[in-house]
Amino acid sequence: MNEVQSHLSQKTEAFLEFLLVKAAPTMLELMINQATWLVEKSNQPKAGEQSLKDLEKHGDKLSQIPLNSESVKDFKAIAGKYGIGFSISKDLTKNPPQHLVSFHAKDTTTMAAAFKEYLGTVLEKENAKKPSFKDRVENAKEKVKAQDIDLEKNNNRGEVDGR
Repeated sequence: MNEVQSHLSQKTEAFLEFLLVKAAPTMLELMINQATWLVEKSNQPKAGEQSLKDLEKHGDKLSQIPLNSESVKDFKAIAGKYGIGFSISKDLTKNPPQHLVSFHAKDTTTMAAAFKEYLGTVLEKENAKKPSFKDRVENAKEKVKAQDIDLEKNNNRGEVDGR
């Protein structure tokens, strides 16, 4: 029994030595790397829509661009694609109300590219719009008036000549 205990004791010592000498520094290094990564990540501004307070936390100067109310959804999709951190607020002082897009001033080149793509999609949508039903009815009325059709009723409809 004594030999088994001494063998077990040697194996335990070897394992503890391995843990202390080899594994502990590696684990410590991994934990330090992960902690520094988390700190760096928390200091970077987030991408996508966020509150104005979150944008201001990073201390950078903010820039604003006015935006039409109809196309906010399109802008959100494009800004998310470019990885821009932005905040959208409604400006009720104007009639009709406008939306103001706030973003970090250092992101101006990225924002310019995103805004250029956004304007392209807005113009594309405007050109692709078909006329409303009301407009089509008005156009049809104008065409009828232009043709100068004689709209007299035919009172002799359905009568046979000899009767």
